[in-house]
Amino acid sequence: MRDLRTGLLLCVVYVWVAGPAAAWCQDTMTDLLQPVTLVAGEADTLRVEDLFYAETYPLRFAPHPHIRVRYNAASRQVILTPQAHFEGLTLLGFNLGTARYHLPVFCRIRQRHTFRFRPGRRPQSLAVMGSFNNWNRHANPMKDPDGDGVYEATLPLDPGRYEYKFVLNGREFADPANPDSVSNPFGSYNSVLTLRPRHRDKMFLHVMGFDAGNKESRFYFRFQREHPPAPITRQNVVALLDNRAVPPQS
Repeated sequence: MRDLRTGLLLCVVYVWVAGPAAAWCQDTMTDLLQPVTLVAGEADTLRVEDLFYAETYPLRFAPHPHIRVRYNAASRQVILTPQAHFEGLTLLGFNLGTARYHLPVFCRIRQRHTFRFRPGRRPQSLAVMGSFNNWNRHANPMKDPDGDGVYEATLPLDPGRYEYKFVLNGREFADPANPDSVSNPFGSYNSVLTLRPRHRDKMFLHVMGFDAGNKESRFYFRFQREHPPAPITRQNVVALLDNRAVPPQS
């Protein structure tokens, strides 16, 4: 499931509260929570001390519809596992004692690429190696589960440029189906794979200023995107004040 706020913006507005009672209360956080980036379908373990400082950590995490949360109070570690098809911006709510806060979380989907090779006859061994696995000849074996003679290996890869070769019965071969190749220092050629980002348009959030009043303050931002899919609404803007979500109607 794709979050509707995917690729739009996150406005983090942080105001220091100088009141003597609030500043040193055990349940009051004085650090700015930085956004956490997760990969869809992959668990990530975070130490809460790396997220913010507190004298004690009486944490309780709220259930999230797209992220599985497990917190170990003894080790002060939280394990976050987003759903395999979830991407975008979301907020993870939690309580520090009696105080409620929200952690901004970005989820991205890591692309999966399938390497294919038809050896002509059944091989004793067949694998793909490349810059993505430190040229390990055995890390990614290729299989032919449907028996059509085409061996495959599907790997999760980040956007970028990769060089690779197939290893058939101990011998190295460039990909005959890929015309993109470069020479290597050993007198042969490596095939080249280029994976582009899923979302390639650029976005900018400009801070335009603020007006401080007696009862309220106004903050001004200007958002730019190369190819906006639709006009931005209040539901597309996530604002945090003192690490707490500001309701869209505010």
